[in-house]
Amino acid sequence: MAIIFVRRAALKVWTYVITVDAGAAPNFEHGLTTLTVCKPRIRKAAERGDLVLAFNSSKLNPDEPHSVRWAGLVTEVVSLEDYWTDKRFEGKKPGKSPKPDNIYRPTRTGELKQVSNTTHGPQDFARDVNGENALVLSPTWYFGPEVAVLPASFNLRMIGGRRGHRCIPITDRTWSNLERWLNVNVPSSSSLKSLSAGASRCSPRSNNVACVN
Repeated sequence: MAIIFVRRAALKVWTYVITVDAGAAPNFEHGLTTLTVCKPRIRKAAERGDLVLAFNSSKLNPDEPHSVRWAGLVTEVVSLEDYWTDKRFEGKKPGKSPKPDNIYRPTRTGELKQVSNTTHGPQDFARDVNGENALVLSPTWYFGPEVAVLPASFNLRMIGGRRGHRCIPITDRTWSNLERWLNVNVPSSSSLKSLSAGASRCSPRSNNVACVN
């Protein structure tokens, strides 16, 4: 009997520059890391098994542009409609969270309505819902204000423009080395308490997107 080997698709790394880290995007509450608002193109295209990795902006770290703020593996891709009704994410709704990301309620007509919240306003509606999905990530690595500079050898640094995002496939060997780097360099879990208490707005909208094949 012939044995057929199916080659697993390469893991993709989605990188972007985070300008505000106020606890909503990503949201680490209730033991579940989620990316539900902002970064619509990543949320719309990322698949289970992909890695999302965010670099610090000059606002968060003016000295080191290649320092990592956070990273996480996508374990679930949940539609915004299902995200609202899923009991696991109930605690991320307005009134139950200081920085809610579960802010889009499905209506009887099949549309989404933004509920009153402290994270995003009406001007953010189109960008958020265009992402279609919420990403659930595990494990996640949060570096916060710690300076963890991603080595250039991974070829994942955002050079030649830091707006939008990049999508880069990597080999299993590269992922093994990257995972090791994340595990070794991530600070203790107590660093989650270092989330900024500043404005909750996310990175500015950008159409400059590059996907490296």
